[in-house]
Amino acid sequence: MIGTVVKKTAKHQVVKVIRHMAPGTIEQAEELLALPAGGIQPNTVFIERFNGMM
Repeated sequence: MIGTVVKKTAKHQVVKVIRHMAPGTIEQAEELLALPAGGIQPNTVFIERFNGMM
């Protein structure tokens, strides 16, 4: 599953967050997020944590 999170900014502040799933559906993502340590919603913190470990 791949999810994308697009953050729209204005004057250096996030004003809108758009979440897309490709492939997969938001329902499948919510099932994975319901698992322990899964989180609440798709967010950039998951990839940022992964990149930090690499």
